[in-house]
Amino acid sequence: MPGTWGVTLALIFLLQVALGMALDRRYEPGIGRYLPSVIGYPVVFWLIILLTVIVGLPRAVLRARGLAGIWVSPDRGMAQPA
Repeated sequence: MPGTWGVTLALIFLLQVALGMALDRRYEPGIGRYLPSVIGYPVVFWLIILLTVIVGLPRAVLRARGLAGIWVSPDRGMAQPA
């Protein structure tokens, strides 16, 4: 069961969604059909962030000291043949 702060944040989120939908209802009829995705979006967002931290943190912490982080862009078939 979520604690007091979890319930408070959830209620504030739901109030913001309800207010936003009430304001947009005039310009976009049938906006209520998006409610399930609006509720699920934060869950998916935080899961992506969680997975990013789980993968990226060990790579950042366990890399050799003194090495700079270098981005190597994948070849998308645009590289000139040598």
